[in-house]
Amino acid sequence: GAGIIGLCFARDLASLGYRTLIIEKESQVGGVWATNDYPGLRLHGPGCSYRCLSLAPHWTKEHSPEEFYRPTRAEIMIYCQELSKHPNITLLLGTECNHERHVVDNDRVTLPVGSVSYQARFLFVSTGFSVSACGTPVAPIELPVDVAACPLGPLCLHSSQLTPELFERVQASTGRVVIVGSGKAALDILQQLDPDKSVLWAHRGHTAFWDRSKIESQFDSDGTEMTMALASIAVRAARGDTHWSDLALQEG
Repeated sequence: GAGIIGLCFARDLASLGYRTLIIEKESQVGGVWATNDYPGLRLHGPGCSYRCLSLAPHWTKEHSPEEFYRPTRAEIMIYCQELSKHPNITLLLGTECNHERHVVDNDRVTLPVGSVSYQARFLFVSTGFSVSACGTPVAPIELPVDVAACPLGPLCLHSSQLTPELFERVQASTGRVVIVGSGKAALDILQQLDPDKSVLWAHRGHTAFWDRSKIESQFDSDGTEMTMALASIAVRAARGDTHWSDLALQEG
């Protein structure tokens, strides 16, 4: 797996002098960062610890830990590319490896990959959660199979389907936008929407008409505090607090 965990393991071992082989079924490194690209996508938490030991990402040099800076998807993809570039790392992209068995003999692990077998001293299985994160979306409504088949009229899609092109269509529409859920994707997308657009934010137990202009001036322009504030609103709503001063939370 050439997601962030596999790449960090490989880079640190390569820096210690080990020859390292990475087997990745997709055509590029990055794991879920390569397969998700909705507008506003950032790391779910501060990026100061999102790294390996042997190579510091550029955001740790440009932002202090006190900033709680959350790197963007583009920044993380650049870092993934940097992690894979080391003379001791061999990267096999587009290589399917259904790990069902391996053989340990004389302190060596033999792993069959198709018609080829690889021997190694260590085997790290870091395939991550790409299936659950990018597979069939869990939604309270039936989603269209092919978004492109609905070129006109209302759109109904999961955050993983929201490409930059589709987001431009959302921004250009004159109707209401409904965001369902209070997870990281919902908060990131809310922050990217035009402040003048009519937005209905529906999450567990409550519905809110979201007016970013009422609270935006209280936070820094990078949006970190904004996202933390939205997360606070979601927590308050989840526990039944309907007395949030800046947002009218309604039952249902």
